Amino acid sequence: MPDNQARYDQITAAALEELNVTHPEAVRDVHLEYIAAGAEMIITNTFAAGRQALDSAGLGDEFARINKSAVEAAKLARDESENPHVAIAGSMCPWVDSGASRSQRRLTDEFQEQADLLASVAALSALLSPRRQR
Repeated sequence: MPDNQARYDQITAAALEELNVTHPEAVRDVHLEYIAAGAEMIITNTFAAGRQALDSAGLGDEFARINKSAVEAAKLARDESENPHVAIAGSMCPWVDSGASRSQRRLTDEFQEQADLLASVAALSALLSPRRQR
């Protein structure tokens, strides 16, 4: 396993979701480290890659590319590991900016859009999203 600390130190200013396209090898290496430590499931770097979160970061136009690259990094890590049976879960955040002018329907559609995109890129074992407390 390569020593990634120097590379990680160089890219700390980048948004985590943007790393999927700017430094996909670093994202893959993190997955490989989890697998080497015994993980049976790895989670895509997509928690903050929903449309609303990316729009807020000025990255909305990169929505599909960022999400697809995240899944590809996870798949590549699994394929390169000594355990090809590692499951991959897509991570999704139900984050809602209370100041944004998005209708409930639009938020639902955007959440579904990300779920559909993640599922279409790979046979994910699961989609992970925290439950909202009521």
